[in-house]
Amino acid sequence: MRYKLSGTSPNRSKQLVCTRETGLIAVNAKKLAGIAAVALVLFFVIAQPGQAAGFVNNIIGFLRDAAEAVITFVSNIFT
Repeated sequence: MRYKLSGTSPNRSKQLVCTRETGLIAVNAKKLAGIAAVALVLFFVIAQPGQAAGFVNNIIGFLRDAAEAVITFVSNIFT
């Protein structure tokens, strides 16, 4: 058991609070979500590599089209 003194203000009365450690490791939810996402991607690449490659090509094509649209917009502003 671990004891801590709560109440940091001098005007408040201090209370002794007992906290119990469970021994469990607290896992950050963000880290756990990242690990799950990487595992899902690896599973997708291993199980269906053809579809995974097509998906990556679609993403790259979308990013290329978006970059070309931004370039066209900026060049039309300055002409």
